Amino acid sequence: MTNEDMIDDDSLLEGVKKKAAIKGRLSQFMIFVNGLILSVTAFVTLMIFMDQMHDSKTKNINSVVLADIASEFQDLTNILFLIPAYEAKLNNRNFFENEVKSKFNYLYGLSKVGERWSANVLLSNKGVDNDKISETISNIKNYGVSPDQNIRFVPNDQENGILAVMSNEKDSYYIGFIKPEVFDDVLSNNTDVYRIRIFDDWSGDKLLFVENREAARVTNHNDLSRVIDKINVSGMTYSVTTEILKDPFYTFISKLPYLLLLFGGTLTIVGTLYVRNNQKQGHQLEIMNMALEDKNKILESKIQESKDLYNKILDKEDEYQAVLNAVQDVLFEIDKAGQIQFMNDAWVNISKTSVDDVLYRDLFSFFNEDDEIKLRKSFASFLEHKTSLSDNAKIKMANGSLKAVEIVFSVLRENRDGQIRIVGTIHDAEEKQRAKQALSEVEKKYKTIVENAAGGIYQITPKGQIMSGNPALARLLGYNDIDQLVEDDFNMNAAFTSTGNRHEYEVSLHKDGFIRNHEAELRQSNGQIIWVNENARAVKDIDGSILYYEGSIEDITQRKNAETDIIQEKLNSDLASRAKSEFLTNMSHELRTPLNAIIGFSEIIKGEALGEIENKNYVDYAKDIYDSGGRLLNVINEILGISKIEAGNRQLSESIVNIGSVIDTCKNLLASKIETHALDVNSTIDDETPSVVAEELAFKQIFMNLLSNAIKFTPPNGKITITSEYEQGGDLRLSVTDTGVGMDDSDIPKALSPFGQLDNSLSRSGSGTGLGLTLVSSLVHLHGGQLEMISQKGIGTAVTVIMPAKRVAVQKKKNGGASSGNIASLRDYKNK
Repeated sequence: MTNEDMIDDDSLLEGVKKKAAIKGRLSQFMIFVNGLILSVTAFVTLMIFMDQMHDSKTKNINSVVLADIASEFQDLTNILFLIPAYEAKLNNRNFFENEVKSKFNYLYGLSKVGERWSANVLLSNKGVDNDKISETISNIKNYGVSPDQNIRFVPNDQENGILAVMSNEKDSYYIGFIKPEVFDDVLSNNTDVYRIRIFDDWSGDKLLFVENREAARVTNHNDLSRVIDKINVSGMTYSVTTEILKDPFYTFISKLPYLLLLFGGTLTIVGTLYVRNNQKQGHQLEIMNMALEDKNKILESKIQESKDLYNKILDKEDEYQAVLNAVQDVLFEIDKAGQIQFMNDAWVNISKTSVDDVLYRDLFSFFNEDDEIKLRKSFASFLEHKTSLSDNAKIKMANGSLKAVEIVFSVLRENRDGQIRIVGTIHDAEEKQRAKQALSEVEKKYKTIVENAAGGIYQITPKGQIMSGNPALARLLGYNDIDQLVEDDFNMNAAFTSTGNRHEYEVSLHKDGFIRNHEAELRQSNGQIIWVNENARAVKDIDGSILYYEGSIEDITQRKNAETDIIQEKLNSDLASRAKSEFLTNMSHELRTPLNAIIGFSEIIKGEALGEIENKNYVDYAKDIYDSGGRLLNVINEILGISKIEAGNRQLSESIVNIGSVIDTCKNLLASKIETHALDVNSTIDDETPSVVAEELAFKQIFMNLLSNAIKFTPPNGKITITSEYEQGGDLRLSVTDTGVGMDDSDIPKALSPFGQLDNSLSRSGSGTGLGLTLVSSLVHLHGGQLEMISQKGIGTAVTVIMPAKRVAVQKKKNGGASSGNIASLRDYKNK
């Protein structure tokens, strides 16, 4: 070890010693301070305990004094209640002589006759003083005594006493001056009471001042405790101030906290000196101090948590109050006497009176008289049995009307002060009655609908047992009524002829929860098989398990039979149509063979190929025969074409068809007719119009017929327009529009039907079979396209051939040059 290391160790040791010394002094100081804190804490705790003990005794004495005063006031009240009976019948004189005279100096019965007051002296040791009566009446009116209050106790400033006043009716009173000695017994029964003061809460005036004269001579006024409390007499509150003498024993033991403080201080000093002589334990004391610091932090944290919890409690209380006021039913809390302690804001909606006006008043007084008696009995029964109880009654509203309500006494609890509280609700029964009536009407209507429904309505278990059903269900299953169906233990699942079909029904209900328009065969009770259509859903519990199925079932046997008949008839019709088409095809071939001979020989005759014919009429006849044969051949060809398409024998010889070329060919073939009718035929078809993959001969037939019809039904100097419309990737629309006679919307189906011809002047001007548009429509549909016709009478007609996008042969270009050829386009179409 080097010298430098030794120097460092000494320095470290010296530092440790200094730290130990500092810790030792700190420990002594902490012990001293903690001792003082404990001593002061014990001193304060003992002082608080003694004060609480004194306060408890003072409260007990005050409770006794209040009870005695209230008892005296109640006795005075009871006596006043009996005065009218005494005055009316002059009976019970012993009571009057003993009780009344012991409580009152004088007693008057006052009544007003006209503008004057008359006095009936019931008790007095002197005559009636009219001036005193006038002043007394003025005093009574100032205090507002009325028949509603019945009894009031008011101060008598003239004789420094109390007047007891009872009002039976307007301007009629009983007034008695109470002897001050009545309350001397209260002081004599409570020797610790120095004096009593009674004040009227309504006016703030002093009613009574009673002092213990014996205690006044021996008591230091600084040793008095003052307690202020209230009593309730006949609906009026009076404040009672009681001054109570402190117990001499309390004066003695009040010195104990100071002795404890002295003892604690001495013990703290001794402990500090002891710690000073035991520096070796300084480290342990330091650890203890650190532990105490941690505890203090924990304690502070707990205190903060308590504060936070208190704030949360206040917030919850506000939320609770808000929730209570949001409840639609009236929530109330009353004591055992029926006095209202709490009422939520729903009271305003039911009674139209504010909550503040009803607090601390009798709840039952707000109901009509009959219901008040009934509710008091129910309330008494609730207090006895402590089980929830409800009753119906009528509550008096602010405007004097009555409202039907339901009152419920729910909870009986004890508050922090040990007082019994009853919690209950008041519900607006009128709304409930209306709701019940509406529900009853809905149930009746629903039951009527179910009972009279044409289809069966059922509820069945997953195994198929009938739970409930309507009469239509019983009839559908072959029973007279639903009771007979249940008694026969009918199983719905077993009634279906196909188990696989029923399994599909159950799988759908388990998977989707419902099934719609499920058709199946069902066997009735008599064995007859019928077709039914079912709609059902699965009713599940909260866990998702299926409880039962409910649904409806309808007999569709007639519809199923009708469908079978329709299918058979359609099959027969298709066979007949096919046979007709084959017949027409065969007949067309048979007709063309002789027709070719007629056309050929007539052509030879009209051309005089075998020599000149002398009679030129025969040449004209031959020409007519040739023309008629040509028209007949066209008709036969059209019939043959339609028949082949309907029979499915028409095959397309497809190629790339240039629309512009087809239109030009048709215009050239019809040029003589166009010129004869003086028509303007305009085509907008150009090189930008794409070609189509189709049969060129069929397209020529389509546009020849469309242009021929347009020429035939367009008056001279009319206009025919041929247009195209195409968007990349879409359908190609080719339209022939004329300014001809047109037709109504109702005539379009007839024009498109085979041999359909419309009656108008232009239609009779030329010949025709009515097969042109039918052939056009057939050829367009054979190409997978559509034919649209729009027409309006007197304006014209527009016929549009719509070729699907897959038949549009869009030309492909090489390096922005010309088309690469139609063969590629045709190959693309066939690949589609």
